[in-house]
Amino acid sequence: MKAHEIDRIFDDGGSLDGIVDWSRGRRINQPATTVAVQLPPRLIEAVDREARRRELSREDVIRTLISDHLA
Repeated sequence: MKAHEIDRIFDDGGSLDGIVDWSRGRRINQPATTVAVQLPPRLIEAVDREARRRELSREDVIRTLISDHLA
């Protein structure tokens, strides 16, 4: 389904319940806590490779991987 079709349903007061899997929803922009983690160089290199591949920062890759696997 295209975004403009979803917009039309929403704008017309329709329900998105049949389209959206609400069980996979996440809250964004929640306060963050800083955590220091020591990783072996091989893992840092792997994270950096993935960051370059995704064109993201190292921190964003780590955050995304943790979120995808634990949330």
